[in-house]
Amino acid sequence: MEIRIVGGFSEPNTIAILSDEFVATAQSFSNGHIACKVERRAPIARFILKCSHYPMPRLLYFMLAILSVFKKSTLILLALLFCAIYTLVRTYNPFPGWLTDHQETTNWIMVVDQILIIFLPLLYIWSHIATWHGAEHMAIAAYRRNKTVKIKDIEKESRVDDFCGTRFIVPIYLTPYILSFFFDSYNWIFYLVTVECLLWIDYLWGFWKIPIISHISWVLQKYILTRQPGEQELRTAQRALKKLILAHNSSIK
Repeated sequence: MEIRIVGGFSEPNTIAILSDEFVATAQSFSNGHIACKVERRAPIARFILKCSHYPMPRLLYFMLAILSVFKKSTLILLALLFCAIYTLVRTYNPFPGWLTDHQETTNWIMVVDQILIIFLPLLYIWSHIATWHGAEHMAIAAYRRNKTVKIKDIEKESRVDDFCGTRFIVPIYLTPYILSFFFDSYNWIFYLVTVECLLWIDYLWGFWKIPIISHISWVLQKYILTRQPGEQELRTAQRALKKLILAHNSSIK
């Protein structure tokens, strides 16, 4: 039986691979030991994932996918990052009078804030998560392409994945700037409706097919968000993939 892998998630020493039924999370320890646990997704999550091709709010699908695998600490950091970006854009409109004399100090403060908000998380990902993220992509690609879980086959795959969540970074990040350019004021509902439209564009056509967005996603993955994994990272991704397949095979017996 072919397993429908819907995504993955990586943290330092941890790789999770998700299907529409289970989440397999493999954790690597300093002594080389790898532990893996498999959890069945909640009934509502399984239902929505299996019915994702029906008309439904894409934000619901998107948030459910995040909540089902991210740890609470990661969710808090993501929420803070999102709120910080939104607040900065609402407070400092970058378009009218950009870097004019009376706004120069304020705008440079905004630039520094934006650099810190973007640079620091990317630096952390590159130094602590990138090799695990690369192994996650390679393991998923090996299964999708050849239905294999062998290390030698995983090693041959690219660590850059067209379907990586990185493709959402540019559209969602630029949304408040675009709204502030066209409208004097907007609220959370307006913003969420816009994001919902972007998610539908990705669902119907795919951001990976749009040149500028796909190229930025490729560059981010190639040079920042993924690095060539070592043996331990590959073994961790392999363990998660094997356990996920085993869980599916056991569930149909």
